[in-house]
Amino acid sequence: MLSPARRSSVTTLLVVAALLLVVANAIRYGVTTEAFFTRHEKTIDGIAKVLEAALLIAGAIASYFRFFKGRTFSERGELTIAVAVIPATATHHLHAVSVRLKNIGPVSIWDPRIRLRIQHHAASRSDEVEVKGFRLEPTGSDEDATCIIDSDESALYHAEHLVDTRVWAVRYAAEVRSSAGDTWFAMTTVANAPSAAAATAGGAHGG
Repeated sequence: MLSPARRSSVTTLLVVAALLLVVANAIRYGVTTEAFFTRHEKTIDGIAKVLEAALLIAGAIASYFRFFKGRTFSERGELTIAVAVIPATATHHLHAVSVRLKNIGPVSIWDPRIRLRIQHHAASRSDEVEVKGFRLEPTGSDEDATCIIDSDESALYHAEHLVDTRVWAVRYAAEVRSSAGDTWFAMTTVANAPSAAAATAGGAHGG
């Protein structure tokens, strides 16, 4: 099997050979003579105008797609992460993580798949894990369900996990990839301590 470099060289040689054959046949049949051009002046002029119009149309279409690439015909989304820290046990806090992908473009986002990595920061260690078991709200289906996000709508993914109280901060890095290959990222770091609202709610529930 030919390497890419050798394949490119062979392709170039074949193109040059084909062009030489075209020129040789043109000379053989008198296509390059002045008499031929004089005799077929109107036909050649018409073909030239058609080719010119075709090139202008092709250029306009190419410019249109180039200008609007990433705007009209591509997916656009806004990814955000929200984390609520709730007291759970004497040794662990419950982290409720919500990842929201909002479609801010004019086309639908098909089958977005989420990946969330978290890094625990503690006094003696720093480890990274991946969160599993996301639920897609409001349908309640699991992360393997197919989802379509229409323009100006959102998909909310939710997961919960326990974090050791010896961890003082947690970093969340979310990545969502659509079936079209577009990817969105978001990152946040939160203290491993219940917020005032969560603590109040937890205290009221416990009382």
